[in-house]
Amino acid sequence: MSTAVLTSSRNALGLRSDERIGLIVAGIAHVAIIAALAISALRAPSVVPPPERVTVNLSEDVGLDSTAAQVAPEAKASVSDRIGEEPTPPKPKAEEPRPAPPKPAPPKPAPPRPAPKQAPAKPVVSPKTSSIQPKPRPTTAPPPKKPGASRIGDNFLGGKGDKADANALVAASQIGSSDKASLKEAINRQIKPYWQPPSGAEADELRTYLAFDLNPDGSLAGDPRLVRQTGVTDANKPQASRHVELAIRAVRRAAPFDLPPKLYNGWKHITNWEFKWTPQ
Repeated sequence: MSTAVLTSSRNALGLRSDERIGLIVAGIAHVAIIAALAISALRAPSVVPPPERVTVNLSEDVGLDSTAAQVAPEAKASVSDRIGEEPTPPKPKAEEPRPAPPKPAPPKPAPPRPAPKQAPAKPVVSPKTSSIQPKPRPTTAPPPKKPGASRIGDNFLGGKGDKADANALVAASQIGSSDKASLKEAINRQIKPYWQPPSGAEADELRTYLAFDLNPDGSLAGDPRLVRQTGVTDANKPQASRHVELAIRAVRRAAPFDLPPKLYNGWKHITNWEFKWTPQ
């Protein structure tokens, strides 16, 4: 009835619907709080048990002597080096005899003095010529020669066979194909830096063949000679003579050649050496 009264009174005041709802909720909350407080007040209070009392006695007289039981100290066990026998005191050590002091070493003998050098014998001077003459030396006569014995010594070939074999020239017929190929490669390697063929139309078709002789030290034994020339055409004919001149100049500038002396018989006569155009 009270809620209806409040509602009717508030409607009379002209409140909105949301305000009315809030007011109703607030009233219900207040009523709930008051009810909870009333219920808690009606409950009996919990009884807390009192704590136990402790009796304390204060003493003013303090004894100076300890009344605690005394513990007897442990007796030490007797120690003996042998079982069942009383220990005997060790005997004093006898004094060891002291070693006698070492005898002094005998004095070392003095080193022998070197014998005085004898002066060289003076040359004998002749009173007549007043010139120094050398002292004659004793000579031994050579043993007599046996009849029919050779005058050549036993070691007349000693030390000469090895040098003769090392410096001996190999015959041209004994020079193998591998040695000939090595000689050709060595000569070509020394001429190539100085060979520059002429340029022009069809100049690469020219072939010039020279012959030249060499001394044992690798130098030229005369001027190089033209053997033949091939590949000459109407287009490269103006360069043909220039091709020969440049080939001869290359041989002259490459000399002296560095070739093995033992194979001299294989390179002293170069009979048909080819000069052609090579790509750079």
